[in-house]
Amino acid sequence: MAAILIADSEPATRAMLTRLLSGQGHTCTCVESGSDVLSTAERERPDVLIIDVMLPGMSGFEVCRRIRSHRELYTLPILVISAMREPEEIAHGLAQGADDYVTKPFDPGNLLQRLDTLLGLRASARGVDSLTELPGADGVRREVQRRLSRHDEFALGCAELAGLREFGRLYGNDARTRSIRHFGRVLLACGQGIDEDVFFLGHMGGGYFVFIVPANLGAAYGRRVEDGWERHLPSLLGAKAEAPRSGARDGESGKANGPEPLICVTQCGPRTQTTPQQLFDTLSQLRHRAMEARSRGVYMDQRSDPEGA
Repeated sequence: MAAILIADSEPATRAMLTRLLSGQGHTCTCVESGSDVLSTAERERPDVLIIDVMLPGMSGFEVCRRIRSHRELYTLPILVISAMREPEEIAHGLAQGADDYVTKPFDPGNLLQRLDTLLGLRASARGVDSLTELPGADGVRREVQRRLSRHDEFALGCAELAGLREFGRLYGNDARTRSIRHFGRVLLACGQGIDEDVFFLGHMGGGYFVFIVPANLGAAYGRRVEDGWERHLPSLLGAKAEAPRSGARDGESGKANGPEPLICVTQCGPRTQTTPQQLFDTLSQLRHRAMEARSRGVYMDQRSDPEGA
């Protein structure tokens, strides 16, 4: 069972939530003001925070922002409960770092369902991907949210092995798995020398990875990955590397017959107003353009401005 931190200024709501959650075997700690949340969370290390928006001392939204920028608490799942129910209010709450949003009055069964989902996120964020030993999708999203909450300046990129599906179909699932694991190692190796407090790498699944590097190193890191993959691909594939690339024209020299890196990068400045989802949407648009062009390489978001101007 889980340790739940409840932050609500209404005694009746705190009592009702405590009865509901204790009945499910959870342990509850309650605070009345937003200013008490961080100190209590640092001391108690809860598994989930349930928080109202309208709190004395500090609003629930401000608490969300501070938790997402906290070095140790940033992965804490947050469920906002509030009488504010307009779509733009809900969207704003989620943009501040909340994982879910329930409007008052709420259905107890629905709240318990949402809580179970967040507890699953907590377990996922603590773990790593078994194939690459890197943080998974939930860990990636939380790390991006943490950087945004701290108003960091950084480059966010998606690196994938384009053509991986076809490669697996031709050479088998073992070769596909080896390629994914090896690509992760290349991405990590290319991050050597970058400030370890800035560099981050996560695995979204399949041949998809997400990286964070300093804002001025996005393109350079991407090119480094390209070079590293091309240099190490023959040793990874062995005899398969000698086969000509599928679709090669007559007279072209045969290169490694394997998947190729496709890297898309956008930048975020300290004054940029955005959300993790908007950043990932930008990367998705870049990827779509690259796939339409049937091209590989490094694609930079030319609209991004690390100064937020």
